[in-house]
Amino acid sequence: MPLGNFAADAETKIQKLQLICGELNAQDPLYLVLGELIALYNNPDFLLVFKPGNTAGPLYSDSQLIGCEVNYKSTLLHNFVHEMTHASVLNCYRADMINYYSGNIAIPLEFGPLSDRTGIGSSRFIGLPENVMPPLTGTLDARQRARINPAYNRVLAANLRALKQIATKEHYYKSSHQFKSDEQIKAIADTLAESTVDSDPYFLLVTELQLDAGLIDRSANNKENKINLNAEITRRRNWVIERINYGLGSMLGNVGTEYDTIINQTLLQLHQWGLNTTPNELVTAFGKLAREAHERRMSADNNGLHIAQIRQPRGFTLVNKWKKPFNVYKSLKSR
Repeated sequence: MPLGNFAADAETKIQKLQLICGELNAQDPLYLVLGELIALYNNPDFLLVFKPGNTAGPLYSDSQLIGCEVNYKSTLLHNFVHEMTHASVLNCYRADMINYYSGNIAIPLEFGPLSDRTGIGSSRFIGLPENVMPPLTGTLDARQRARINPAYNRVLAANLRALKQIATKEHYYKSSHQFKSDEQIKAIADTLAESTVDSDPYFLLVTELQLDAGLIDRSANNKENKINLNAEITRRRNWVIERINYGLGSMLGNVGTEYDTIINQTLLQLHQWGLNTTPNELVTAFGKLAREAHERRMSADNNGLHIAQIRQPRGFTLVNKWKKPFNVYKSLKSR
């Protein structure tokens, strides 16, 4: 059973993911990804400890991986999906949260006190065995670096760079959702001002409540609302590009640790913006990458040995190749 002082909140988040799955076709990439995370949540053989924060890390017992501590922002469903994807990657590959199969590399595992890693294991919970502990921060970083496959990283980075070319186009971020009125916005702002959870000003701008339906009333056809609507579209684009850049850079300069997470997180957010009701190139591209990464994870998890049957990430051409411009002079000459 999931533990932690966010266990009840995590259950609510899982229920929301189940509702979203009910809106989707069973072959939709988002359906596959969310189904994977829901199944992990219900897996009795993989311990999940939920706490507030913005990170994830492995938990060991007698030097054996038994689960993951998932720290996430309560107000952000997409952040929950991001951190749960870390947990699924950890469970499937058993490779210190590297996003692909990296072989059975023997690496020394050193442990420290539960308070050693910021946000990881900083307190015990009822039902958590006494011998459960996280690896030392430096040890986990070193283990990740030892598992990096430069060739695989190049494929993942190329996919994200191709995705970024699409993500820069603002017209992909328009949706048919009804935007909120000024009165609704004020009510949201008042609620957020009274909240002590997740005080980061940037993320307060992108809470689920606001992201679900936008910021303004589309029906009021005036100059101010047009300006606000354009600003909302720009904000959406900038958020997606920031996520892609985070995946490319990641905390270790290794795309292999954040590729799967930002793909799943952003695919969910595109759904919450209503952009997948009429799929465009952006939604299709994220879906294609999400499906490929999901299939690789499942190929490792399904055999029970955590030895991936699909090992090498696949590269995709996500944008049309550049075409030579129409030669006006040649056309006129042939007449």
